[in-house]
Amino acid sequence: MKKILRKYSTKWKTGILQAFVAIFLFTSSACDFDIPEKFEMPTWFLDIKIPLVQKRYEMGDLSNPDYNIFPTPDSMGFQIVYEAELPFTSLDPENLKIEFPGGYIEAVVPATEIPGVDASSLSLPTIPPIGPPAPIPLVVYDQLVYLDTAVTLIPLLDDDGNPQFEIDESGNPVPILEPLEVEIGGVSYTGTPFSFPIDSIKTITAEFYNSIIAGPANNILDSLFGAINNAAPVNLGLNALLPETDPQFISSIDSINISSTGDSYFSTKITNRGVPTGLSSAYSRLVTGTEALDDTIANHENSLLQAGELLNETKDLASEGLAQLLQITTGFQIEYAPIGSFVTLYPPGHSSGNAPNDSMYVDFSLQFNLSGIESMDVSIDSVGLSVPKPEIPFAATENEDGSSTSLELYRAELAANSQYLYNRVQIIDLRNTFPFDIDFLLDFKNFFDPNGNSAVKLDTVVASGSDPISANYDLNGATMRAANPDSAIDKLDLDLAVSIPTQKVTIPLDGSSLGGLGLTLRFGSLEFQELEANIVQGFPSVPQDQEMPQGFKGATIADVRLALIMKSQIRLPVRMNMDFTGVDVFGDTTLMTFNIDTIGYPPTSLDTSMTVIELNRFGTRIQIFDRTTDSTASYDTIVAPAEGQGTIIDLMASNPTKLTIDAAARIDGRGTIVAGAGIGGSFRLVAPFSLILDEMVFLSQPTVIEEMDYQTRNKIRNSLISADLNFDITNAMPIGAELAMLLSNSEFFPTDNTPEMLAAFRDTMALNQGWSLTDNVYIINECEDLSPTNSNVYIYDVMTDFKECIDGIPYLVRSDGSGIDTVISYVDTLFKFILPDPGRLYTAEEEDSLGFPEGMVAEPGNSSFLTGLDTNRVRLITDYGDHYVMPRFQINSTDSSMIFLSKNDHLEVGSFVTFRVSSSGAFSSANSELVIVYPNGGQTLFTDQTHNIKWRVYGDGISSVDIYYSVSSDSNLNAGAEGYWTGINGGVIAQNVPTVSGLNSYEWDLTGFPESDSLRIRIVSDEKVVLDQKTDEYVKAKDINGWYFKIKNPSSSRSVSAINNDFIGPKSYLGSRFRK
Repeated sequence: MKKILRKYSTKWKTGILQAFVAIFLFTSSACDFDIPEKFEMPTWFLDIKIPLVQKRYEMGDLSNPDYNIFPTPDSMGFQIVYEAELPFTSLDPENLKIEFPGGYIEAVVPATEIPGVDASSLSLPTIPPIGPPAPIPLVVYDQLVYLDTAVTLIPLLDDDGNPQFEIDESGNPVPILEPLEVEIGGVSYTGTPFSFPIDSIKTITAEFYNSIIAGPANNILDSLFGAINNAAPVNLGLNALLPETDPQFISSIDSINISSTGDSYFSTKITNRGVPTGLSSAYSRLVTGTEALDDTIANHENSLLQAGELLNETKDLASEGLAQLLQITTGFQIEYAPIGSFVTLYPPGHSSGNAPNDSMYVDFSLQFNLSGIESMDVSIDSVGLSVPKPEIPFAATENEDGSSTSLELYRAELAANSQYLYNRVQIIDLRNTFPFDIDFLLDFKNFFDPNGNSAVKLDTVVASGSDPISANYDLNGATMRAANPDSAIDKLDLDLAVSIPTQKVTIPLDGSSLGGLGLTLRFGSLEFQELEANIVQGFPSVPQDQEMPQGFKGATIADVRLALIMKSQIRLPVRMNMDFTGVDVFGDTTLMTFNIDTIGYPPTSLDTSMTVIELNRFGTRIQIFDRTTDSTASYDTIVAPAEGQGTIIDLMASNPTKLTIDAAARIDGRGTIVAGAGIGGSFRLVAPFSLILDEMVFLSQPTVIEEMDYQTRNKIRNSLISADLNFDITNAMPIGAELAMLLSNSEFFPTDNTPEMLAAFRDTMALNQGWSLTDNVYIINECEDLSPTNSNVYIYDVMTDFKECIDGIPYLVRSDGSGIDTVISYVDTLFKFILPDPGRLYTAEEEDSLGFPEGMVAEPGNSSFLTGLDTNRVRLITDYGDHYVMPRFQINSTDSSMIFLSKNDHLEVGSFVTFRVSSSGAFSSANSELVIVYPNGGQTLFTDQTHNIKWRVYGDGISSVDIYYSVSSDSNLNAGAEGYWTGINGGVIAQNVPTVSGLNSYEWDLTGFPESDSLRIRIVSDEKVVLDQKTDEYVKAKDINGWYFKIKNPSSSRSVSAINNDFIGPKSYLGSRFRK
């Protein structure tokens, strides 16, 4: 059964501390006096001496078996004794199995996906429309430059340019006529001139048509189409789409595929207007390619486009592929007329019905439009994929008794007829969701069939989108060993290779995952027919984690003996490895390792050997007994700690809260394993109360002093003149210490005022009160540094008025980075005194000669102590709200010397307190009081909200109050000077506000209230309840808030949120000094 060692420490710690705590018990004492009414007497001072503690605190009753604390064998002291059994674990036929929970273990190879390619932001290739801005005219108009074949006769001129005549038969002179010749381009043509447009049939010769019309037009078209067709192809930059994968399996992008939806097309429009011979070889093509333009996507053509005809074709580009290069080509020619023939031109509307030739021009338009792409065709090189290889270890398995057994297996023959799920390997749901095929190889290298071949191997191509593959491998009768026969099997040796073969595939561009490859491997439990193995036997998990007794940080148990008693029936050499891990309260660990090479070997199979392994301050002592009945060890040695290792004393010095013992017994495994043979033992810890102490500071638990009744508070404040404490102490304990009693308005105390301890205090507040670990805590001792006139520190969570500040008292200030630091508490030392050191301790020599343990008190120490409680401390104790006192102990270092706590140790305390009081204050009645709680200064209130003015009433007789405000910044402003609270300086907030004893509030509506940077409020009782000592008359109770606050209109300026109008932020982490 697991026992928690921490329990034993409570008793002995309490015995040490109860004497310290008892010193302060006097704070609970009180006296009540019944005073006759109207009785008057003169004032006198009275000293009252009250005995406090007269007691002797013995350590003799510390022994308690319930806490595992027992007397030492010599009855002089105490020791911790803890014993536990380590359950006996036997080796039976079940050890020839490796069982997994549920009959198998699974290793899942997740389908690690490859990210897809998102082409949503890809700039699509654009080609502007190709064609002339206007139809291309092939003739000129309104100029007589064209010749009809009809002959025109003109007068024949002589050399001087005069007409020549001839005499006709009548004798009359007749002009000599000759055909009209026109020279065009150095060639003379005979005919009748005409111009375009024509209104009658014209006939021209083929030579004139070819030379004057068709030839020049073809030259122009050749230049135009040459510029178009010789332009550089559009480079789509497909390599920019290559996805970044590891490994980079895509070698190139062959093409992108146009979306199957949308408006993607290539159109051609070529028009013949009036060209009588027609347009020959008219075409347009959309061509693509990777390195060369060798793939025609669209080809529009017409061998001869007659006058008035139109080549008008559109290619739908949906699902077409575009390679790296893209180009559009086009062209046509004016068909020449056959030489010797004639060309007839017809006017519009000719009765022949021929297409008109009155105007002669050509027009063409090519358009390419791409609305989107949906996928790409890629080339994939053969490349391997990184797939996580599952590990199936032969880990320790839990037995029913809680022990753990693992086999360090070298070779095994699996049983031929095992149960279902035993000796079986399954491949489940090998699935390929990639858009490409996968080469897959899985080969377990540890299993061989009777012929020596691999028993579990799958080598296949997993096609894209194919059905999942599953396989079942029966290992009954197979041999299992490591790939290296001389090595142990610590995990299954698995070859897992996944690669992408060379192929061409199509990949979507919508950003969706490209898929993945996954499978599940299921490995069944193993049942062996025979095996060769080392067996690693772990101790039961129950005693491995031990709760340890807690002393204090800085206390070292100087003499600890930890013994492990191992009893073994295993007739094989056994080694033990023991790891001790101590974990302290901070989570820090201390590790110690002990390797035990020799464990008892029983002489016969009927014997049980015993090995005692004791860890002590000298190292490790090993005793081996051949039989458990032997009284003399056959082997006895002490092994000093190895370099870099310590002893059990060093481990315990870390003050662990938990000690983990990880012990493993390893069998060599080259012999016979006898069914039923096993190993077990017990655990024994002995720790005498011998300590080595460093200087230690620790706090006890805070004690709350509830808020005093106001009558009691006023009587004490008005009557107490002084208070003195007197202590007589005899210390017969082997330690010296300083005891301080701390006082605070908060239950949380720092251990010390060093930066390290203040940081630790901050961490405590972060854990318990929600602070940030980036906050800072510091101390202010001077009231001048807290004054609201020159300080940016908010004080009103701790005091109602700056006048309550006391110089020399440490005030804890929290800085949270908001710009306004906050006083969270004060920590005052009421008193402290020094416990005397013992006069002398017994030495090691005296232990040998006299029998008294080293470090035990030989002569006690004595001292007397007198201290006073000043009026400031008394005032703090009697202040409003709850208060907390905390004992703080500082134990002196023993300077590496060992001390021994004995049953004769004791602490004897005699103490009393002397109060000096004034009779007048003790017998007078307490005045009723008003105390403003909120707003007490520093806040910013906004006019778009209501705010609760809060105050407390102490005493009786106050049934209602008036509330005033003042905007005066005069330094003489006080609650009694009426002029500051009326007229231009102030005014009334509310009158006759009902009031009860305790906490009260008034909802203040600030709507329309003027802005102010310096506003204060006061509260005045409507009844006269305060006796004025000067006039001996009763006056009204009054109070003014601690400091100025602001009123702001949120519509004009706001530097903080109106929702959180307390500029220092909420102070709920410590609570107000006034209880609700």
